[in-house]
This record gives sequence, C-alpha cells and structure tokens, in this order.
Amino acid sequence: MLKKTLICAYLVSGLAAWAQQAPPSLLELDKAARQAITNKNFDQALEYYRTISEREPKSAEAVFQIGWIYNEQKKFDTAARWLKKAAELDPQDIRIQSELGFAYGKLNNADGSVEAFTKATQIKPDSPAAWVGLGDANFELKKDSKAAAAAYAKAIELGNASSSTYYRLGWCLNDLNQHAEAAAQLKKAAALEPKSATVWLEWGYALLRSKQYDEAVQALTRATVLDPKERLGRLYLGRTYLLMKNKAQVVRQIQELKLLDAKSADTLNEELRQANLK
Repeated sequence: MLKKTLICAYLVSGLAAWAQQAPPSLLELDKAARQAITNKNFDQALEYYRTISEREPKSAEAVFQIGWIYNEQKKFDTAARWLKKAAELDPQDIRIQSELGFAYGKLNNADGSVEAFTKATQIKPDSPAAWVGLGDANFELKKDSKAAAAAYAKAIELGNASSSTYYRLGWCLNDLNQHAEAAAQLKKAAALEPKSATVWLEWGYALLRSKQYDEAVQALTRATVLDPKERLGRLYLGRTYLLMKNKAQVVRQIQELKLLDAKSADTLNEELRQANLK
C-alpha cells in the first residue's frame, strides 16, 4: 500500500512540474520553425508559425512565413490568402508583396500579380528582382510587351544581367517592332546561353527584320544546328536567303522544311515563286 501511495505521489508531482513549465518563447518557436524549414519539414514549420500567429496575431513575419511555406508546397490559393493578410499587417515589406505577386501569378491572376509586384518596386525601387517579377507578370499574364520591356530594362539597369531577362526584353522589343534594339539584347542573351536554340532563333529573327542578313544567316543556322527540328528557324533562314536573292539556298531550306512541316515548305515555295528569282 505504501509503495502504491509513493508511486501516485511521484506521478502527481511530475505532472504538476510539467504543468508549471513555461511554454516555449516566440523566439524559440521561430528558431525551431526556421530549423524545420532548413530540414524541409514544412508541416512542422507550419505548426510553429501558426502557434506564433495565434499568440501574436499582429506578427506579419509569422503570417508571411506561413504564406511562403504554402507557396513552397504549391498550395497557391492558400498562400495568397495568408500573404494578403501579411500585406495588411505590413504593407511596406517587399518580401510579402513579391511572394504575393508570385502566388497570384501561379493562380493566373494577372491584375493581382502586377499590382503586388508594382508595390514591390515602389517599396524598393532599386530591387532588380522586383522589376523582373513585374516584367514576368506583364510578359506571361498580361501579354503586355511594352510594360514588360520597361520592367526588364529597369532590372538590367539595376544589375540583373541574366540570359532570361535579356531574352525576354529582346522578345518584347521584337513584338514592338523595335528589331535593331531587340537584336542588341538577344546578342547578350546568346553570349550567356550559347546552347539555347530558342535564343538564337529570336536573335536571328531580330537580325532578319532589321535587315542584317549576313548576321541573321549565322544566328538562324546556329538555331537549326542546336535544334534540327526547329521549323521556324528553317523558314526564317529561307526568307533571309530569299531577300539575299540566293535561290539555291532557298530551295535547300524548302527541301529541309518538307521533312519538318509541309505547310511551311509550301509557304516558302510560294514566296520563292512570287519573288521570281533567276
């Protein structure tokens, strides 16, 4: 009997001591959450940040981190809701606006994405990443080449010298019929990504449209070497040779196109017939 009494007393005292333990501090929870993120344990990190948010409802950082994690988990609709809440708590945090713009982009919410990235550029006008995000939102979602080109140009001015940014700026300039300017940007993209048939093709098109025919032949030939199945490369190459009045090379491109796309071959053949080259 005495033994049972002692055991019960021990258990009661243990439970009392456990109950008296202080809950982890917000700093400790944040540290644990960041470690969980480092370990890619996003569900555990969510639990920690939700606890922080419950204890500190005005913590924009905790709400932002919850939204960021949902973006990482590709739960973009849920991410957008949390990030919108974070933006209400701290409208001047560029990270929140950029992450919200990303989530809206994945949801094909063009207006929301452009608005969020525009706010990001206003918060920190010297952020190349914010300008690239704005450019991407206009390029991919709004299909607004003028706005996208302006954003990409600003990103490059601020130091973003990536192949993707040069390429997209060049593409937009081509779309705006500013072909010489496009060629200059696409040349830089090709230098950074010399094995991209897509870049060489767009550069070749810019050179063709700006009447730099010799250079166009080189760029378009490179595109077809990198991607032998590239139909447009052959078509543009044939048109370049047509303008150079090189009938033999036009005929060669027609023959190559017949193996890739009969309709494009017929189109180029008709253009050759109408040109009436000797």
